[in-house]
Amino acid sequence: MTSTRGFYAFLTFAAVILVFSCEADRLPPPTGLTYKWLDPFTVNVSWLEPTGLPDNCEIEYEVQSGKDNFKTRTIWKNITRTCMAEEVGSAGCKYTVLTVSKLNDEEKSTSVSITTNTPVPRGYLKGDIYKEGICMFVNTEAGWSTFKPFCELPSLNISVTEEEGKLKLSWTRPEVAVACILIYEVCHRRCSQPEVCSNYTEQEKPLPFAYDKRCQYEFRSRVRTSNYCTEIQSNFTVVTYGTNKPPDGTLTAVAIVIPIILSICVILSCYCFRRHSAIICPVIPDPSAIFKEMMMNGNKELKTTREGLYTPVPESIESCKITLVPENNVLQQNS
Repeated sequence: MTSTRGFYAFLTFAAVILVFSCEADRLPPPTGLTYKWLDPFTVNVSWLEPTGLPDNCEIEYEVQSGKDNFKTRTIWKNITRTCMAEEVGSAGCKYTVLTVSKLNDEEKSTSVSITTNTPVPRGYLKGDIYKEGICMFVNTEAGWSTFKPFCELPSLNISVTEEEGKLKLSWTRPEVAVACILIYEVCHRRCSQPEVCSNYTEQEKPLPFAYDKRCQYEFRSRVRTSNYCTEIQSNFTVVTYGTNKPPDGTLTAVAIVIPIILSICVILSCYCFRRHSAIICPVIPDPSAIFKEMMMNGNKELKTTREGLYTPVPESIESCKITLVPENNVLQQNS
């Protein structure tokens, strides 16, 4: 039963493939390729539906256009492309179209091609702006050509001034691309530090930044259009300010001398402390030893103290003899 169901499923799938397939070994190619110049830069290429196309076959067209072999697919029977004939009298652009099945990319037709030719020359120069960029049209008696010119904005003249120890940048807007918004790219570098870049609009101005007088500042600047206009930019211009000066050796000398002086002072302090340690930190005797010595040698100390007192020396006195005289004898002498 299971094998029967599988067989019916296989038949159903094969039938679907046969129904939606274009039922042909190779699809027929498009017919009647023509082109028409819409302007000196734009061409419209059209074609007709392939003849002998199988029934129930859904197709689309693969178009290879330009010199870059760019491929695109479309269900319409025409395309519009920009064609640049960069040499006067050149053959223009080649376009190749083939038929492809929508259900199977492998089912393709043979390709058919057409190459554009330049119109009759009338002798003038014209320019226009497209989404691909700016296109120029040159028409001379020998023929005409179209090309994309190399466009460049004037260099940005940046001015650097010093105000109150800070650097201020200023510039003047180039007198071109009036309808476009311009972006100013400014990069600066000082001494050996990495470069720093910033973008500014016309409404923005760079803020003043600190100025190191020992460094040389290098400024690189350019101007370009914003995303709303065709991309055009100028070359970088370089402006320098200041000079590189050798680093100040004062701080280095101080950083070396001060530690040496401190080391010498510490060594001298240790030497003096060791030499005069007895004065600075005298040895304090043990009080118990003092009292013990006093108790054991108390009498000796008292004796020593007495011997130390003053002792008077007796003086020699001469002996004298006293004789008593009777009172009557004295009266007789007086009379």
